[in-house]
Amino acid sequence: MWLSLFTVVLILTITFFQGLQGLFSALITCVLTVLAAGLAFGFYEDLYFAQLIQYQPDHGRAIALMAIFFLSLLILRVLFDILIQGNMQFPLYVDRIGGGVLGFMTAMLMVGMLAIGLQMLPFGPSFLSFTRYALVDENGQALAPDPEDKNSSVQSFRANLDWSHVRHRRRNIWLNPDGFTAAFMSHLSDNALQGQNRLSRTYPDLLRSMYNARSSPYRASRHTVNPNAMRVTGYWDMPPKSFYIRQQVEVEGTGRRMNKALKLVLDEEPVEPGLKMIVVRAGLDIGAADSDRVHRFTTEQFRLVAMSRRDGPTEEYFLAGINFEQAPRWIRLYRGECVNRNPQGSMKLDLVFEVPDRPEFKPLFLEYKQNARVAFRASMNKNEEKPPPLAPESQTKTPGRRQPGRPGDRPPPAPPPGSNDNNTNRPGAQAPPTPSQGRISSLGPARKESTFGDRLPFTLTDYGGSEIAVSDGTLRGARHLYAELDGDWTPLTGDRKPIQALEVPDGSRLLQLSVEKLQPQSWLGQIYGGIIGTVRDFYLIDESGKEYMPVGSYAMAVVSGKAMFELIYLDESARGFARLPKFKRIRPEHMKGNYALYFLFHVPPGTRAVKVHTGRKDVDLREFDLVAPQ
Repeated sequence: MWLSLFTVVLILTITFFQGLQGLFSALITCVLTVLAAGLAFGFYEDLYFAQLIQYQPDHGRAIALMAIFFLSLLILRVLFDILIQGNMQFPLYVDRIGGGVLGFMTAMLMVGMLAIGLQMLPFGPSFLSFTRYALVDENGQALAPDPEDKNSSVQSFRANLDWSHVRHRRRNIWLNPDGFTAAFMSHLSDNALQGQNRLSRTYPDLLRSMYNARSSPYRASRHTVNPNAMRVTGYWDMPPKSFYIRQQVEVEGTGRRMNKALKLVLDEEPVEPGLKMIVVRAGLDIGAADSDRVHRFTTEQFRLVAMSRRDGPTEEYFLAGINFEQAPRWIRLYRGECVNRNPQGSMKLDLVFEVPDRPEFKPLFLEYKQNARVAFRASMNKNEEKPPPLAPESQTKTPGRRQPGRPGDRPPPAPPPGSNDNNTNRPGAQAPPTPSQGRISSLGPARKESTFGDRLPFTLTDYGGSEIAVSDGTLRGARHLYAELDGDWTPLTGDRKPIQALEVPDGSRLLQLSVEKLQPQSWLGQIYGGIIGTVRDFYLIDESGKEYMPVGSYAMAVVSGKAMFELIYLDESARGFARLPKFKRIRPEHMKGNYALYFLFHVPPGTRAVKVHTGRKDVDLREFDLVAPQ
């Protein structure tokens, strides 16, 4: 209600003002508003993916859309006021009424753009008492939390709904300015303002897509993911008699108590004429999980965009089913239903969609949580094979045995000979030291080596920082530790407890992975600036596909003319899921010439590291033969 009231008042205010300005001025403003809106919708996602996704993943779309629209409109209006200083005279009533009519259209576009921008922000499903879809039962009665139940929140209410009996009733803001703007811009993007990016092709229903992005009932659920968080291996038509539904049945418990169990029953309801079910096999990286490494999503946060007719408009489809976690079956999902998966790593999924049964049906791309989009290729069509449903993870992995088809099945090539090149970019300067024990192979100059071992490059006795825990020369954890080094990259002498090594849990080995020579320095800057800030997108992968989150990092670089050592090491309560804090003193611009940067991982003995996932590109490590000592 409040959002509707706000938009109506704003529309009437703009309309009244434009009516006072007259027909000619209102015409200019209306035309410029249309052009500015077309420019915003044409380029806001380009700006978002190019500049804002790392810094404002959740808010960036709204920022880009509003910035392009209002700045371009302001600039265009100022230019036209400078170029056209006169005015056209019309009869009074023509001037006022004409200005009001054009002003109303301008107001609808301006307020519509503002409403769309607000709905792109990561609020909950309801904003200012407005929600795009009202949840009702089969009789049309509204579903809402019990106001007398103080323990029932909107989130818990939605999470516990029986979605098989829930219906969605669409609602609009009063006067529907956002719907008018989205429809008008979609029409123009297909016609007069057609360009490389067509709004109607990417978003057949923009308003629904914005609602879907915010519709998760879980507060911990992410609204966006990394663009490379999803992969698609194939799609095919679901064979008949392959869909199951879940039923709760009562089973005997202890005493007189009856427990409930889940039972799968073959879905006997036929698919509607003209429709069919297709299965899309996809994978989600750990970077797509929430901060606790759990994947949470609704049926509408997977979006399949396709063309059902040749040269026809695009249409979008949402999850109708998914693979069952406990058996090799495909089970039905209901619109709005929430799915919780906890693989503690990367995850494979079979996604089921109900689509038109037409020979010309062509899937274009699959989208997950707004950002992860994978385009379909002809080679992904697996109708000749029709793979069976995914088996539960416990049935597909045998502990202690190498899985076929994974990196490492073939012996890796021999590592290159270690380099003794100590050249640096500063004449007469010495390079930072490397850890002294457990060297496996060189990743570049001798000062850049990856090692297994708990020893630091030197003993620290003069250092500062926060949340530093030291015991018997071993560092158990440090949220932030720094130390000044002399010209020979040796720490200054002090009187604090000496730190010689890092604590490593029993049954684990510490890999100190140097990253300078894995990719050019531009990649290094991306690691430091982006991946440390979103550590879920940076992890080590062994030959069996298991993933290891970094437990720490340290760097050495010249800062303001002084050599500096900085270290972060998560304590045992945070390892495996917490984010690495950013360095406070050493910044990306300092990592030039003489510097070192290492990431730390705990791995079991015998682990062979085969690649590093960076959120953008996997880096192959097999040539370095990084095997944890037994």
